[in-house]
Amino acid sequence: MRRILLNLALVAVLPMGCGPALFSGAIELNLRAPEPAAFPESPAVYLLRDHRILLVNRWRSSSHSLWHRRDVIAILTEKGAGYADVRVPYDADAKIVDFSARTISPDGVSYEVEATRVFDDLATDTEDDDADTKVRVFSLPRVRPGSVIDYSYTIESRSLSGGFQSFIADSIPVKRFALSLEGTHDIKYSVKAYNTNSQWVTEDLGETWRLRFDMENIPASESGKRYAQNREQAEPWWAFRISQLAKINIVIDINRDWSSALRWRANALVVKNDEFYAGFDPKLETPPSPCDAKCRVESLLAYSRRDLPFSGFGSWPGRPAKKVADRGQATGVEKTRILWWLLKKANVTAHFAFTHALLEKPADFDFPLPTGLPRLILFVPKQPGVSEDVFVDPSCEYCRVGEVPYWLTGSEALVIKKVETPFGHTRPEAQLDRVKVTGTVRDQEARRHQYDVSVARSGDTRFSMTVEATGRCAQDEKNAVRSWTPLRWREHAESLVAKHQMGSLSRLSDFRIEGALDFTRYTVSSTAAAYSAVDDEAILVPLGFLRTSWDELPFEDVRTVPIVFRNPYAFEETAIVRPPAGYALTRLPEPLRLDNKYFTASLTSVAEGATVKITRVIRTKPGVYPAAELQAMRAAFDAYSSPRQKFVEFASKR
Repeated sequence: MRRILLNLALVAVLPMGCGPALFSGAIELNLRAPEPAAFPESPAVYLLRDHRILLVNRWRSSSHSLWHRRDVIAILTEKGAGYADVRVPYDADAKIVDFSARTISPDGVSYEVEATRVFDDLATDTEDDDADTKVRVFSLPRVRPGSVIDYSYTIESRSLSGGFQSFIADSIPVKRFALSLEGTHDIKYSVKAYNTNSQWVTEDLGETWRLRFDMENIPASESGKRYAQNREQAEPWWAFRISQLAKINIVIDINRDWSSALRWRANALVVKNDEFYAGFDPKLETPPSPCDAKCRVESLLAYSRRDLPFSGFGSWPGRPAKKVADRGQATGVEKTRILWWLLKKANVTAHFAFTHALLEKPADFDFPLPTGLPRLILFVPKQPGVSEDVFVDPSCEYCRVGEVPYWLTGSEALVIKKVETPFGHTRPEAQLDRVKVTGTVRDQEARRHQYDVSVARSGDTRFSMTVEATGRCAQDEKNAVRSWTPLRWREHAESLVAKHQMGSLSRLSDFRIEGALDFTRYTVSSTAAAYSAVDDEAILVPLGFLRTSWDELPFEDVRTVPIVFRNPYAFEETAIVRPPAGYALTRLPEPLRLDNKYFTASLTSVAEGATVKITRVIRTKPGVYPAAELQAMRAAFDAYSSPRQKFVEFASKR
């Protein structure tokens, strides 16, 4: 099991100078694993997560910080043994100054990790794209159910972080969480905990202040569940920021307000950006002539969609543009930075904007911290060729100029209007405007299945199923299938035929992107022997092939967290059913219309000569629904997925 145990946003700013003795006073624990029955759904449980951070500000010498972490995990099942393989990323210019790891067997014998099982190396691209990141890898010995693994490390760095945040819950339960933040008195700070009633305890230790925060019996994270809330909304987490630092005879604003919090990112985006764009020479298509500012934005967005397909929202600061182009795919941060540069070359004014996403990460504008606004988009002000201010999110590959994705509706952005370093100063100043994100909402995520069903007199039935996707569904599908081999495609088609009860695969078309914007399509053909029921007078064609993800009721029997529908989602199925010659339509499925708080749905049928056209549609309603409504939601989806008549009947004309 791959375990990333260190928040890089934190490590990027850690330690030096003080020894690990500052972290004396280990928390006493009963190092015995509890009975598995106490945690029936978990392969392991944290007995302790102990995090300690020391921030030392020096007026005349280098400031530094230390990060100490101790994890004690009880292994409950064979699956839990994967927690014995640990990876700890840290900055290449930092160092691990204290490290220990051991396994305590069920009978109390302690086994220290061997030096030959501890490695330090550069992080791989799957962990971090920054070549300046290292990772310590180690494996704890003799781990089995009933064992307890206990490891700790202290990282020392020559830099001082301006702020950081971390989740408290993990993928397994936590019996005790202990956090200690300590710093010198010339560090002015703010701290905040979310989604918890636990309180901070403040202490004055003379030369330093200390904050303590403790929690017990924290359930496992539910973030992996389908239709779960984002972690920042549902789980306990904390954030810390340095608001000001005293240096000699001056006070430096760090995260006192948003302007100071974002000054260095703004400077890197607008002023000190040569390194990011070095060597980047894209091959652009010639835009039509004439081509005004809006046309140039559309043309460059088309380049971004075509040559730099979206690979995830990503994090700051992104990889250099040339490396991105060489890879042939880009994160949202990278796409935005590259588009800004291209627009600048095309004489189109655009400003970077920091924002958040509706129903994903709530923005706390009262707690300035760069990570608090993780999304990077563009603001294109009114100018010749652009009739009104517009926001452009390159992460939305199906949005045209003037359109924004649903996840940005209702959000606000901080737009960088100007970055400059006043004469005689060393720190840049950023002028930011807080603006509501506006634009026509591209709110529809849709999938369509079109079935052409031909029935023989024998009951054998041929299916041709065309699968279409639009909007975010098409974007996700393009990303998913980009690396598929022909064998993987065939396996997908065979599973689709089996899921829709359509017999055996006979043909698979190519996957096509229509219009390069927001539409994908492919067709699967199959034959099912004796699929339709036949007697001397009638043929009954079952409608079991009509099936969407919502027919599978993707909710567990017991739900403890809210059910979240983030975006409006539509699924439409259209079937043309053709009887053999000599048969006429005699019975249609009963119509269905539903309109409840969760979705609208309908099933309609229309006779078209000897054939019948059946259309079934469901459209979900965005919202956060309490877990207590699970059964009501289940009943609503049952009504959608179980129409009273699931067949079409044709009778012989004889």
